[in-house]
Amino acid sequence: MRDKAEYVDEQGNPLTACTRAFVGGDSIILQGDTYVVSENITCNGTITILGDVTLIIEDGCTLTVNAPHGDGIKAYDDNWNHYKITVYGQEKQTGTININSLDRGIWCRSFTLNGGNLNIQSSDWQSILAADTLLINNGIINAESSSTNCSAIRGDKNLTINGGQVTTKSKVAGLGSYQGDIMLGYTKSDDFIDTKGFRTYFGTVRVLEGKDLTDGTNVYSAADETSTLLKLKDVKLTPATSKR
Repeated sequence: MRDKAEYVDEQGNPLTACTRAFVGGDSIILQGDTYVVSENITCNGTITILGDVTLIIEDGCTLTVNAPHGDGIKAYDDNWNHYKITVYGQEKQTGTININSLDRGIWCRSFTLNGGNLNIQSSDWQSILAADTLLINNGIINAESSSTNCSAIRGDKNLTINGGQVTTKSKVAGLGSYQGDIMLGYTKSDDFIDTKGFRTYFGTVRVLEGKDLTDGTNVYSAADETSTLLKLKDVKLTPATSKR
């Protein structure tokens, strides 16, 4: 059975999609589709996703995932095919996903946050691990990893922050990438990036063109050497209000 749900894109433009109702319980398997969280739902165990999935979190509703023995949400099958997860909110952006996990909070091929509130705490691994790209366009995200080896959020090929309020806590680094770059920007004046620091293996850290950021003392732009940004620790970056 399909219903229509109202939601907004990353810029607040109204959209409508045919959805399936998200149903709670213990360990859950979701096939590729669009699902709407239209009430407070708790899942005790891992949510396994077998196909590309879009989640629409209605205003005032919360999806809580408690996974003390494994991943919170994992989007791959027995053949190690990874899938894409996209999250949207509604007009007021008060929908929330809370994840507490032993292992990865979210593990997928690609992850995109376009709105809503996302709170993730992982004990042993990343809060979010995307094997391909990780994209934060809007919303409020608080991600924490207690691991002594992992970044809180990692996009293996690229990690891009185009907007939103991003807070990461980790003993190693807040934002990480393996093969790709970490790219930083903003959309609204109250956007920010509050992070333990950055970690890359083969990529760089850079500010997006025309999206200068400041730590309150220095201004960072796309022209800066990437090593300057990579060395930053325990920093909160906000939109720069003045040019150098």
